[in-house]
Amino acid sequence: KETKAYLFVMKLSASGGFYVRAYPFEKQEAFFDGHRRCFEFMGGVPVEIAYDNLKTAVKKILQGSQREEQDQFIALRTHYLYQANFCRPRRGNEKGGVEKAGQEAVRRFLVPYPEVDSFEELNQYLHERCSELLAKNPRWEAEMKSLKPLSAAPFKCVRYAEAKVNTYSMIQFETNRYSIPVKYIGEKVLIRATVDQIEILLDHNLITRSEE
Repeated sequence: KETKAYLFVMKLSASGGFYVRAYPFEKQEAFFDGHRRCFEFMGGVPVEIAYDNLKTAVKKILQGSQREEQDQFIALRTHYLYQANFCRPRRGNEKGGVEKAGQEAVRRFLVPYPEVDSFEELNQYLHERCSELLAKNPRWEAEMKSLKPLSAAPFKCVRYAEAKVNTYSMIQFETNRYSIPVKYIGEKVLIRATVDQIEILLDHNLITRSEE
């Protein structure tokens, strides 16, 4: 069936090479996962990246170029050791290159819609198409040499939340309810969300896991 997909797009400024990945939502864990997979695809990390003032990265816009960043976003860029620069409010034209990359990705890859059975299959298709474009890009090899090396271990693309198990042996996370073993009624548990699964923990021990 027809399904809405949200695209993560990162474009390199010198070569114009870009990476695209699709997700079923715009949550923080997808934003982080897109970075990790993009860096691994390109084999390195840019020195700095320009962003709009998206809520997955910015808590509060301060004076000038100053931003109060989300804690997990600080952890992401600290892990990969790159600098984040943010556009001025309502000045999306300051990152027009990546806006055009998003439009180009849709035109090249998604018109007409590819016939796939899952996000995994769609992303494999997008990965292959991005690889084909970079292989034909005469400026890509030079820019690739300027990227910083990857960290030894990948960033853990997770989002955490807390919840209390109710008398029906369930917890609420966003718009969904998850069943928990009865013995945990009344306990406060930790939710660990990734792109494709939800894990429920108590005192660092896994209680249950649910596929997204």
